Amino acid sequence: MRGLLITAFILFNFHCFCQELSYKQFTVKDGLPGSIVYHCLQDNNGFIWFATNQGVSRFDGRTFRNFSKEDGLPDNDILKLYLDKHNNIWCISLLGIPSVFSNNTIIRFDSCKGVRSICEDGFSDTIRLMTVNDDKGICGSYKSVNKPGQWNFLPNFRNIAYWPDYPILRASSAQKIDVYFSTPSESIQELTLKYSSSEMRYTIHSSTHRSWYAFGWPQYCSISSDQKGVFFVTPAALYYSDSHRMIRVLSLRELGLNGSIKDDINQLFSENDSTLWICSRSKGLQCITNVMAPHRTIHHYFAKVFAPLS
Repeated sequence: MRGLLITAFILFNFHCFCQELSYKQFTVKDGLPGSIVYHCLQDNNGFIWFATNQGVSRFDGRTFRNFSKEDGLPDNDILKLYLDKHNNIWCISLLGIPSVFSNNTIIRFDSCKGVRSICEDGFSDTIRLMTVNDDKGICGSYKSVNKPGQWNFLPNFRNIAYWPDYPILRASSAQKIDVYFSTPSESIQELTLKYSSSEMRYTIHSSTHRSWYAFGWPQYCSISSDQKGVFFVTPAALYYSDSHRMIRVLSLRELGLNGSIKDDINQLFSENDSTLWICSRSKGLQCITNVMAPHRTIHHYFAKVFAPLS
């Protein structure tokens, strides 16, 4: 994760044509707490939050307000952020200890160990802190009712041999679409989409033995902007799936990405019905316009800013 970014970029005019994308560069000289930015997001109040190697920073468009371990964070190395439906900002530290900004207070959950991602379940109105301990062969989550101030996370773990053969929640939408991934065997992966009145299951076969991106952690999948399907990535290709179909959109080779490199892709984001963004470590930021059409266009940005992988 280290060396993901040397500087942080805030993108303006996000809904304009990709050829006209403009940006402004911010560094520690402007107020960022650390020079390495792992993740960023924008909350419902318009603030932009940055997870850095020196804590978390909140940007209001002019100034940065920084938070560190002294302010209540479990660690200064914060790797991931998550915005829940109540506009709370969750943080995952390098230590795997989660915390949340709620009502201008930082709350830590020290009893939740090894957390790597966070996901809300719209059907049961719960929030889950996902974790995997490969050394002990344990996979599961901490689960709580999704109500601010009433969080009480209880462990729900299973012993696994090597592949988690039961469906694991990876993404959920406000329209109550739950996305589950599972790995029944070394060469077979399954995607399950649960809707209010139906369920669809798709199977993907592969000859690779490397970890499957979307079947590992949620940053490798994104609910589509219309909230009806999901984009996700395997070591071979970018896919789209909904209640009617599963489509192989592009191979990673066409995107200039190498599926054999671990953690090359950092995030997927479906901006609108025709635009998908891919953030990678080896090729920078990519914007795919007309993503579901036969004649799509791929734009590349900031390739020299990202640390190359090998």
